[in-house]
Amino acid sequence: MRELLRRLFRRHVLTDFWCKLGALLLALIVWGILHVYLKRQQTFTVTVSVLHGSSHEVQYEDNQRTVTLVMEIMNGDANDRDWGDPAEYGVFVRMPERLAEERGTWAFTVNDLQFTSKPSGVRVTAMEPERVSIQYDTIREGMAQVARPKDLPLGATKLTFQDWYPREVWLRGPSRYLDSLQTVSLTELSAEEWQKLKLARRASCELKVHNAYAPQVTIRPDTVTVSLREEVVVKDEVLTLDKRLSVLPSPAGLVAEDSLPVIRVTLTGQPELIRRLAAAQGDIICYVSSEALRRTGGHEVPVLIGGVPTELTFQLEPQRVTLRLLPLPPAATTGGALPPDAE
Repeated sequence: MRELLRRLFRRHVLTDFWCKLGALLLALIVWGILHVYLKRQQTFTVTVSVLHGSSHEVQYEDNQRTVTLVMEIMNGDANDRDWGDPAEYGVFVRMPERLAEERGTWAFTVNDLQFTSKPSGVRVTAMEPERVSIQYDTIREGMAQVARPKDLPLGATKLTFQDWYPREVWLRGPSRYLDSLQTVSLTELSAEEWQKLKLARRASCELKVHNAYAPQVTIRPDTVTVSLREEVVVKDEVLTLDKRLSVLPSPAGLVAEDSLPVIRVTLTGQPELIRRLAAAQGDIICYVSSEALRRTGGHEVPVLIGGVPTELTFQLEPQRVTLRLLPLPPAATTGGALPPDAE
């Protein structure tokens, strides 16, 4: 058996040994060259475009992210631009049309990468970072009220807006913007523009809807027709009164510890209302709540006023007072009521 093995060894190994060894070395060299030629790895930095459906918006500029890709080149030449310039591959990812949340975060990995064109001999093996997060928001539609345009002061006159149409506009955009757009305003009309309308004998014009979130939010229609009227400015008049403070409702069996102060009342408004009120000053009363005095035990309480029309503005001095309620003396004959209001 041993003799047989020796014969086989001499015949297959020692016979032409150097030729066989040279052939083996040549095969190894060729294999190494082909391995390097046919399979190599390269690292590239590329821009990934994020594609999303009409119902979503991604919240970063240009919808792009930069990543580093490790690419395995299975064939080709180092100078072959077919694989040497991955910017020409058109790397992109596509967001799902349906996502669980209205707005949140969606992430992609190397397995989500797609290419518009890529040689068949190129394979992406890794991506850095391994996971890229994308902030997204859902596109919604809704309606918003058009706020009444502000009057335009013109010196001795003012421009008032009598009507505007439509009163509502349609909105489309990311939910984070639509949530804050319950009402929209109109661009202001300038005095110069009004003079042009007067020269043209027009009492209406179109004002553009102010869109603070353009171009993310679409507004339709984006203009509103308004009707105008120029009115004489009526300056407000001022009326000043001194009114003795009262305690209401009148607390039976109790009296204020100190004398009730005088409240200075300053009224401002339309001359006609001011003159009417000046003739009927007794209709105005300044008072504090006896219930509030009981709750606070004599601490500061606000001064209230009654009998003033809502069209007028008023100022009280002081606005808060400190009073304390005490039991009436046994000899008192007032029956517990406070002295009547004296001016």
